[in-house]
Amino acid sequence: MLRARGRRGRRTYLIGVAGHPNFGDEAITRGWLRWLAKHRPRDEVWLDVPNPAGAAALLHGEHPHLVVVDTVHRLGLDADPTSAGSVVAHVDQVLTEPWRAPRWLAGIEALRSADVVHLVGGGFVNAQRPHPASVLAAMSWMGEHTPARLAISGAGLTPGFTELPELYATLGPRLEVATVRDPESALLLPTAEVGADDVWLGGVEQHLDQRAGTADVMVIAQGDGHDRLDELASTVGDLLDAWGVGADDFAVVEANPPVDGHVRAALEERFGDHRFHSFGEVVTHGLPARRGQRWITTRYHPHLLAAAVGASGVAISVSDGYYDVKHRAVTAAGSGWPVIGIGDAPVDAGDAGDLPGRAGEHAAGLARLAARIHA
Repeated sequence: MLRARGRRGRRTYLIGVAGHPNFGDEAITRGWLRWLAKHRPRDEVWLDVPNPAGAAALLHGEHPHLVVVDTVHRLGLDADPTSAGSVVAHVDQVLTEPWRAPRWLAGIEALRSADVVHLVGGGFVNAQRPHPASVLAAMSWMGEHTPARLAISGAGLTPGFTELPELYATLGPRLEVATVRDPESALLLPTAEVGADDVWLGGVEQHLDQRAGTADVMVIAQGDGHDRLDELASTVGDLLDAWGVGADDFAVVEANPPVDGHVRAALEERFGDHRFHSFGEVVTHGLPARRGQRWITTRYHPHLLAAAVGASGVAISVSDGYYDVKHRAVTAAGSGWPVIGIGDAPVDAGDAGDLPGRAGEHAAGLARLAARIHA
């Protein structure tokens, strides 16, 4: 049995994917916890993520009443992994009859008694794997069986679960607030509006390294999400050569360890030693982005944050139907960076477009959205 809340406020249940770790997911979750710490400091905040130990360490102290669990994600992983439909059926059964999952009873009780259930932004609830369907299933069940306020903000839902059209259809009207970060996701979820990414909440400055001395050219080239490491390394190297950049002029940034290090090794062979910003440095001090830099990045949130502060650059999509959708969402928000694919010929860095000028607008929009969700 859970302890009584005493004089605490509501039970707010966030669902995300912090703790993997991945810089963008950590930044989004940290932003929401900071907002809640400021505006809802008495709330009991439960954060449901796939890797609760890592998230608890990374986010320690961000909210005074934070509890980190993996209940909803665990229910997805415990289900028959053959299909998203099997995951949904398992979640429905366990939330209706919690005794069927005795090891997770306390977590299930916390979810079922939540006042607010909020899926915070990110691109992890999609059909690349079946188990994230547990998130949609749990939220839909809560909407049908409890009075909890339900919200989704800044989500990327593509590629969608093609076998679950009824789940999307029934979940949509049960959501008090629903925003997604790209038009493709809006097609999946009725009632959803296309809005700004959650990383804007509280302003992007909180996620940036304010120290001086960063390189003029920055590179993030991921090793996950594709199987073309050699081609990606060549694409990045050819861009650096075309721009006349040598080893002393650029730095590699690690946003997701260790997979962001695979291409780095190939660049070291081609260019020699260069500067390196490890994930530990980035998560502690922020992304080393500033006006006047040029960026090459495969990752979505570094594209958004670097362009937001005025850097120019090129985004490389490592997969169709997922990363190209993500980068197009940044250009739709105002970035002027070109988006190319692995193996494409070098192009000039595009400027930041009007994204820096729209930064205040995006941040203000997220502040209003947060107030609606957690009123």
